[in-house]
Amino acid sequence: MKHDREVLRFYAYFKEAVHDNPSENFRVRKLVITHHLDDETTYVNEPKVENSGINQGVFIKRHKIPKPDGSLYTWRDFTVATNVNFYGRVVRVTDADEFTRNFYAERGVIQPAGEGNAGDNFDKTRLMVHYKQAPEDAPEIREYNEVKLGGGHPNRNLESFIANDRKILSFDVIWHDSKYEGEPRLYKLNFFLSDNTVEVKEVRTTNSGRDNYPMLLRR
Repeated sequence: MKHDREVLRFYAYFKEAVHDNPSENFRVRKLVITHHLDDETTYVNEPKVENSGINQGVFIKRHKIPKPDGSLYTWRDFTVATNVNFYGRVVRVTDADEFTRNFYAERGVIQPAGEGNAGDNFDKTRLMVHYKQAPEDAPEIREYNEVKLGGGHPNRNLESFIANDRKILSFDVIWHDSKYEGEPRLYKLNFFLSDNTVEVKEVRTTNSGRDNYPMLLRR
């Protein structure tokens, strides 16, 4: 009952030979070892890697795994930076999560610092595939291909209108009128982001004595 639903989680890997492949001669298989404290059973899972060509998922079903000497694995048998033997396969334990490290620390056992997983040619190839830097002229090339295939020119104005419809930048401005009435005139300048147009409206004040011409500049 004390350790109900409490698990120790370790990260590990093993190397598997690859035959008849000129680009790689081994593959690093990454594993997650989950050890249940309530009944000392162990479950091993291999996280799925996209387009790896390997059946991944459950690697070893949850049960009490025997050691080569016939005894069973318990929480005392897992240590970071050491090897464990699962049914004749040597697995390297590389790290543990925070709860697992705290569990061992409370019992006077300090887990070593984590070590990284070994790499292989498959990992390097996947990095190169995902590292795609678009050329500077990519938008122009895409537009050229669309027009060549009969797609027509994209409507840039419509795109801007949809993205910025009803978005307005508003500024308070002053016209220092020294030629006509000799006093500052207050205006509101509105800039419409949808089509880059401008309007300037006069700010009316009570009893100004001016004629009602609210628009200095139409949109």
